[in-house]
Amino acid sequence: MARIGFPQRSYPNGEKRWQLSRQFLADIRNLPGIRAAGLSSDAPLAGGYSAQDMYPVGPSALAPTERFFPEWRFADPDYFRTLDVPLKEGRFFTDEDAGTRNSLIVSEAYARKLWPGESAVGKQMRDGGSGLHTIVGVVGDVRNIDVGKEPLPINYFPSTAGTPTPAALLVRTAGDPLATIGALRARMKRIDPSVPIFDVSTMEQLVSANSAKSRWNTWLIAIFAGLALILGALGIYGVLAYAVTLRTREIGVRMALGASSADIQRLMLGEGMTLAALGIGAGVLLAIWLGQLAASLLYGVDVKDTASLASVAVIMGLVALAASVIPARRAARVDPLDALRME
Repeated sequence: MARIGFPQRSYPNGEKRWQLSRQFLADIRNLPGIRAAGLSSDAPLAGGYSAQDMYPVGPSALAPTERFFPEWRFADPDYFRTLDVPLKEGRFFTDEDAGTRNSLIVSEAYARKLWPGESAVGKQMRDGGSGLHTIVGVVGDVRNIDVGKEPLPINYFPSTAGTPTPAALLVRTAGDPLATIGALRARMKRIDPSVPIFDVSTMEQLVSANSAKSRWNTWLIAIFAGLALILGALGIYGVLAYAVTLRTREIGVRMALGASSADIQRLMLGEGMTLAALGIGAGVLLAIWLGQLAASLLYGVDVKDTASLASVAVIMGLVALAASVIPARRAARVDPLDALRME
């Protein structure tokens, strides 16, 4: 992703900017290693956000008093192909849409909200300025604002209707994306040296920057969870070790009456694992109850995911078993005579 800055004096309106952009895009698509290139008002996760008041023309699922403010972006015909945004219904923009805002492409979230279970293609929307737009296509959802949040409804208008400055240039390459920036700048310099290409980054970098806070929170949670696991293991060990000390005479009596070392070890392990089972059961119930608080940190996993809860329960059980082994072995080595002589 890079930004193209159009000098206001040379390019005072969207039409002039689009003419230059179209010439530039046609030129760079012939460069080695360039697989696709498109233009938009902004790139996903690049920080830009604009919303527009829209009103469906005709029946929709929108309540009569509900206002609808979908995100909007300008996009050229190759923007979606460059980002691999799938076409779900209808068509992409074509040259016939040039110079007009009458054509509209919307996201799946947009279509689901207004016309659930219906085709959105052919439906019409009116904006706050009374402009009328006909939906020509529905594309897949894009997380433009936050990778951790559900995609918002999006309007896409043809870039030719008003290419902004700066505009976002999206380029898909066969190799290292940053290695092509020199060639892109050289081509723009040949067309118009006054137009800069700046703010260069890869989509990987944008995703990484956008998810940095979530990664930091996840690391903190992981550290505290690890400390809790260690404290839990030490707690189980301490409780069982103390129980062995208090029950030394009882253990001696059991062994004097015929209990084997294996019997004593099973007894102590059983008590330790009973405590662990009660704690794990309570933890799973609390996790289900309070899990909604951590829902924003989860990607592709539900807060009630059975596999996740089961794996954590197994891990906690193994930790509890490991913490119980040392006190259980100590109890199994008690000498009955020494235990019976204790005051």
